[in-house]
Amino acid sequence: MKTIDQVMPNFQFSQHHSRWIDAPPQVVWDVLVSLTLNELTLTRPLLWLRHLGHPPLAQAKPLFQHGPVTLFEVDAPHYALAGAVSQPWKLTAPRLIATDVETFNQITAPGWVKYLTDFQCSSERGGTRLSTETRGYATSEVARRRFKLYWTVIRVGSSVVRYDILGSVARKVHVMATLTSPEVKD
Repeated sequence: MKTIDQVMPNFQFSQHHSRWIDAPPQVVWDVLVSLTLNELTLTRPLLWLRHLGHPPLAQAKPLFQHGPVTLFEVDAPHYALAGAVSQPWKLTAPRLIATDVETFNQITAPGWVKYLTDFQCSSERGGTRLSTETRGYATSEVARRRFKLYWTVIRVGSSVVRYDILGSVARKVHVMATLTSPEVKD
């Protein structure tokens, strides 16, 4: 099992977000891996803007299998690592195919940004700390400059997406707990 630190110890761009959720890691994990774009309230309008009204993702399918990154490593219910190689500053955002860590690491062609996203569920205070980190590394100076400009524009939106994922998982876990808890009878 390779982690984000092992696959991309050196990076030029990063974001880290986390949230404590009052549920065991397995419950949080199950909700995380079943989350769909339809359940993300803040992300949908951002994708609509990004793709001029035509989001490219399957809205009712789990993002873990049908999202913008490819899963490379999974250690359920604790850790997942996914990645992509793209030119996100372009409207159509062309991609190079990387289906695993080895292929991802072998891509060195100039003009691309390689990025990884991980999710981690850690036991904490009787619940779970759900965290996510995204790292990016440009394969050339030109790509780094282009991505830096793009990142300046979308960084806040990128954070909103991460908070939306964490918040949606927490809400769904809470609803599930409410629906399955025994009713108090007088």
